[in-house]
Amino acid sequence: MILNHFERMHLTRDTFLVPYYIGLECDFDVTIVYPRTENNTDLPDVYRGVKLHPISHGVNKSSHSFFFKVVLYLIKNARRIDILMTLFILMGSGRISLLYKLLNPKGISYVKLDIPTYMVGRVSSLFKDQRLKEKLKKQFYIAYFKRVNLFSCETSDAYDLLVNDEQLAPYFKDKTMLLENACDDILVNEIAVKPKSFEEKENIFITVGRLGTKEKRTEFLLEGLKHTEFKDWKAYLIGPINNEFTEYKDNFFKENPHLIDKIIFTGAIYDEKILWEYYSRAKVFILTSSTESSGLVFYEAKIFHDYIVTTHVGAARDVIIDGCGKITDMHDPKILGEILSDITSGKINIDTYQNIDTSGLFWSNRIKLLKARLNNLQNIK
Repeated sequence: MILNHFERMHLTRDTFLVPYYIGLECDFDVTIVYPRTENNTDLPDVYRGVKLHPISHGVNKSSHSFFFKVVLYLIKNARRIDILMTLFILMGSGRISLLYKLLNPKGISYVKLDIPTYMVGRVSSLFKDQRLKEKLKKQFYIAYFKRVNLFSCETSDAYDLLVNDEQLAPYFKDKTMLLENACDDILVNEIAVKPKSFEEKENIFITVGRLGTKEKRTEFLLEGLKHTEFKDWKAYLIGPINNEFTEYKDNFFKENPHLIDKIIFTGAIYDEKILWEYYSRAKVFILTSSTESSGLVFYEAKIFHDYIVTTHVGAARDVIIDGCGKITDMHDPKILGEILSDITSGKINIDTYQNIDTSGLFWSNRIKLLKARLNNLQNIK
């Protein structure tokens, strides 16, 4: 796998977990190649059996200098790579994938798209643009898309757009699979945090993410909580706090001092055991993002049997299709407050997991779908 960005936090995300579980399931040797930066110098050479291969790329550390080093790496190694995995639909990954196929036409190029729905529209519109610069980009993307052997898409919303879009369907329809994200079941079992029964859970709302960023819309969440009848409930907001958001948070509590003991900012929690214990204790998980490519937190919330209240982003529709959650309005925080108030008053049944099997949310099961497609491509090859 070759990535344009890789840091320690990615060791617990699909960025690392997909190649890791492919290696386990298919008995492959796995190497992740990534640019060396000041933020990842502490990464080990091998992690959980996966080789981590940093590439130093000059003083200015630009994407161009990194790609030049990748060119040299692939010239030397491409024919020894049976399957090259890259991430994202964008041009940076496309150049890597295209170069690999030119150097090793018999190799398999697999792209995990990690694509939000708006990005599908953006690429599609590029194909319609008649300006010279955009026409040249289109020719690059066509060459790239044609040579990829397999794409995977994380959400049914994005998948449906890709395979039905007039401009993109010719390149994606026959070689794109829906592969939802999942959780690291090996780590879950090692840490031994299990979902509590509904009776054992506490009257707690949680959210997890980079609080105060534009995408996460923590302001919207606070406004929704302001309109919530908490009764004996509390809300825990878990994650690092954006510096620019601090003033908003302080003003919010000045205007709503009665909520200081109801809404608790925990700060960042990097210890998975402590984090997952919050998921296990909570009855409800809330997501108010404006956009998500998938939303890995959905799957963590679901394996710990949290009822999910979310805006319609990423994998929201896929995750709650069996009745374990509810989608709230994207624009009106009062509607969010009404939903949460209906939960605290018992008007909404949130004890929904009695007949839901969550074993499919783990990578050891999900990766079997990918293995089948890769095996088929290898047999064809």
